[in-house]
Amino acid sequence: LGLIFLPLLAIGCVVAGPALWLVFGPEYAEADDVLRLLFVGLAFRLVILHELGVLQALGRGFAYARLQLVSTVLVVFVAAVVPVGESTINGLVPVAVGYIAVQVVCAAAVLWAPARRRPTDVEVVSP
Repeated sequence: LGLIFLPLLAIGCVVAGPALWLVFGPEYAEADDVLRLLFVGLAFRLVILHELGVLQALGRGFAYARLQLVSTVLVVFVAAVVPVGESTINGLVPVAVGYIAVQVVCAAAVLWAPARRRPTDVEVVSP
């Protein structure tokens, strides 16, 4: 996932302003910092997405649902409680930083906890 998506996220960070200006106009181009922050959060989200794939492959549906639910609830909670700053689009920067914080916490939990609980003797049956 990292080899594919990290370069694309980096490109997105570089072209965020011009792309927003080209597609939506100059008013939206002011949101380029917010979009860049969301791309940074998505880089950490890749760790979570990888773990979701592993849990799905192992048939651990409850663990999959739990990780997805915790991540989603934390993002919604942060979006609800983080005060929006000024009335311009840059007032959303604290919410974007909160999104990054949630993704970092969830990625750290994924990297720390599941590795010690994952079975090492999984048999893959060939078709």
